[in-house]
Amino acid sequence: MLKKKLKTILFGFGNFASGYPEDPKMKKYFKYCSHAQVLSSHKNFDWDAVVDPDSDKRNLAKKKWKIPIVVENIKNLPKNYIADVAVISSPSKTRMNIIQSLNVKKGLLIEKPIATTFEEVRKIKQICRKKKLITQVNFFRRVNKTNIFIKSKFLRRTFGDLQCGFCIYGKGLKNNAIHYIDLARMIFGEVCYLRSLTKFSKSKKINDYDNFSFLLGFKNNKEILFTHIDFKFYREIYFDVWGTKGRLEFLFEGIKIRYSSKKAHRAVNHFNELEIDKVKYINPQLGEEYYDMYTNLADSIYNKKKLVSDLNNAMSNEYIIDRIIHSSKNNSKLIKL
Repeated sequence: MLKKKLKTILFGFGNFASGYPEDPKMKKYFKYCSHAQVLSSHKNFDWDAVVDPDSDKRNLAKKKWKIPIVVENIKNLPKNYIADVAVISSPSKTRMNIIQSLNVKKGLLIEKPIATTFEEVRKIKQICRKKKLITQVNFFRRVNKTNIFIKSKFLRRTFGDLQCGFCIYGKGLKNNAIHYIDLARMIFGEVCYLRSLTKFSKSKKINDYDNFSFLLGFKNNKEILFTHIDFKFYREIYFDVWGTKGRLEFLFEGIKIRYSSKKAHRAVNHFNELEIDKVKYINPQLGEEYYDMYTNLADSIYNKKKLVSDLNNAMSNEYIIDRIIHSSKNNSKLIKL
């Protein structure tokens, strides 16, 4: 028996929500690049409303996506409008007020970062709990089939235990690094301590695009160093982790994944080496993560299936971000979690 579609409203119709302007290169690797692509095709969702203050974005929603209800702000929605699900892709500073004001019955999908401060994140969690909303936060790497395979099978068989790691990112701690903080937690478990290597004054107001260098410490004091580049020269998010059995590298933001295995050292007796000159590749399954996040949300609403990235998981990431900022404003203090 077919389930009744979930009436859905989308707040914020920027590039990643609307899929405009279209990027033909991205479409080669990702079947679903935007919320609009998923919502217009997903069998479980009936997308009938968009809220955005930008008139060009509203016109796009009306003309390209044929959305019947398109308004400038939440106050302009029809008085009797009630959604089953709200997708919150508006600027982070707007989200708490939207979630507080919106008439929604069943669930939310929220983009990261959830809010501008960790205190606001806590308040949003309280609001969602009070309204009994099933809330998914879009850390979509958790639903990627290759990442799930790496965590469940590859790690134990081929990688072993973490020894150390390195991540290069750009375009913001809150905007971009948070995804790889989440991926590191997914694969290696919870962060035990951290330290910012970037120092800011206590008066510095941190925005979503400020970059930090920092260390994350995992069990047995194994550390991953994060640092940043300027995307105006070239874009890369590179995740390189070294285990007791081998080395694993995520290149081009996960489009390529390669590993180096351990063997007897070619030049020194009684030691091993990694065959870095004979790397092997894992075929990544990419492109349907956005769709699968929505499927998981619908399954949770219909069948009480566990969410891939609920508010508790997202709050762990947001707390790490908050503590990195705190460390940066307190002389790079080591902070235990």
